[in-house]
Amino acid sequence: MRIYSIKRFLGLLALYAVLFVGIFVLQFKTESVVNRSYGEKKDLKVSLAHTQGSGDEMKLKNQFQINYKGIMLLGNDASPVQVFNTANASVVHSLTLSSFNEEPDGVTLTFNDGSLIRFHTADQLIISAEPSAENDCLTLEYKISSDHKMEDFTSMRILFDHGNEFFALTAPALDKTRITLTTGNNTATFASYDPEKTFEFAAVAGIAQSNTVFSANIKQFRDSVVTRFVQASTSLASDPLTEQEVTAYVAEMAVRKTFTEGLNAVPDSFKNGNRRTYLSAPYFGHLADMDRTLVMKNEQLASMVNTAIASRNLDIFTIDGVADFILREKKKPIITTLLSMPTASDTPVPTVIQAAGILSTYTKLRASDKDLSANLEGAVQGCISVIGENCRIENGGVYVSQNGAELKPGQTVLVGLALLSYGSLSQNSDYVETGKLLISRPIETNSLSFQECAELYPLLVPENKFYPHAEILGYYDSESVWTWTCASQLSYQIGDGGVVSISMKFPVDESHFAIFKGIPNFTRIEIYKQRYRSAKDFEDYNVSGYVYDELTKNLYIKSKHKSESELVRLWCRPATNFSEK
Repeated sequence: MRIYSIKRFLGLLALYAVLFVGIFVLQFKTESVVNRSYGEKKDLKVSLAHTQGSGDEMKLKNQFQINYKGIMLLGNDASPVQVFNTANASVVHSLTLSSFNEEPDGVTLTFNDGSLIRFHTADQLIISAEPSAENDCLTLEYKISSDHKMEDFTSMRILFDHGNEFFALTAPALDKTRITLTTGNNTATFASYDPEKTFEFAAVAGIAQSNTVFSANIKQFRDSVVTRFVQASTSLASDPLTEQEVTAYVAEMAVRKTFTEGLNAVPDSFKNGNRRTYLSAPYFGHLADMDRTLVMKNEQLASMVNTAIASRNLDIFTIDGVADFILREKKKPIITTLLSMPTASDTPVPTVIQAAGILSTYTKLRASDKDLSANLEGAVQGCISVIGENCRIENGGVYVSQNGAELKPGQTVLVGLALLSYGSLSQNSDYVETGKLLISRPIETNSLSFQECAELYPLLVPENKFYPHAEILGYYDSESVWTWTCASQLSYQIGDGGVVSISMKFPVDESHFAIFKGIPNFTRIEIYKQRYRSAKDFEDYNVSGYVYDELTKNLYIKSKHKSESELVRLWCRPATNFSEK
């Protein structure tokens, strides 16, 4: 009997062992875990899981873990990634992981509704999200290692003490278990934090400048452009006026409804001299000649883009006009390559000025083309960090430096403008206030030369569309149609039968000039609802006129406004390949 019991026990033990091994083998065959490490130090750990689907196909499970220096971000059926629209925040959608894409510095996760989350490392963990089209918020769960002690908690930042090292988790919105990212402010970071050295954007709240004071400073800046022009144009001891100085002055006079007075105040030596380019052409004409300088500018930009990509030189984002160039050429592969450069693993960390340039470029692209700007989103938080690391609060003001040397006044304004524009876009008041303080100090201390004021004028007074600017009107396949103009408003529409309507807004009885690029051939043109003929000397008459070059598809127009909005109509062939974006 005893022997029988022993045999029975051993038999059951063998059976359970077989069952256990079988289950283990079965699970091993039907499930696998993918573990990856990313970044130069391999400190970003990513874990994903596959399970066997139909047949031999392996299917990605709704399960991921991201680990970086004590923080874990996760998603699964019990703790899903969720999206919602703030217009109806009570309706929350739980997402399912559908695919992932690996990069040298991290991974991008794609979910069933098209939402994306990118995790990458560049001396910090950067988390950026893109909610699906119908939603504007995305939220995911995080956990902190037990050896990280929470020291300070706000709705946008949490500080953790890890022995001799501090870490900061920052995001648009935080609670103690979840991070929330939005369409307008889509980045969170987890990074080392030094309370002795780290500049906090939030710290400017105590010295913030009211909108009234900031507006007064901008008015002081605009007034100085007028007074300095008058001084320079009437003083025999002054250097000759530059084109930027003349253009800023005329633009300011135009917005003050004294356009003709502004033109008449410009010395004939400038109007008839050789210092003019495309910049002032909308005021003074000579369009065919000035267009040659515009062509040279664009060719130079194209060459600089190619060189920048080859050398990984981020200075390209600081060049005047680069954002407009990107928008014009956006349907060409080189632009995608350019915009991916700031986040490439072999691209150096940007300087303060480069970071400001990238941030300003992103903001301008975002206003025109959200999908295009998405190529730069991964670089935004890194640029903010670079600027913050080089800022300090001193004597009630904010100062910014590079390698210990304070930036020049004009450079300080450029950094402030980058923070102000991005802060307005992302609705981050700390960035806005820091930007205002950086902009105001050089103005309040009269530290800007007239030339610096002139160069900064279109950036500090962007609402003044009388300043000559590029206006992108649409695209025929991959080629843009655009104009260089000082019209305060301009539109380009294609109607029945291929008739193109160009509407331009400018003060009544005033004349301005415009260079149009990429205009298709036409058989008839109407201005003031009257047919016009091309005339080479059209600029010499006190009426509207035009010249068109079929080879280059350039249209040169002088518009003498009988009404505030003037209409030019072109009879072109019907176009099926035109798009506004």
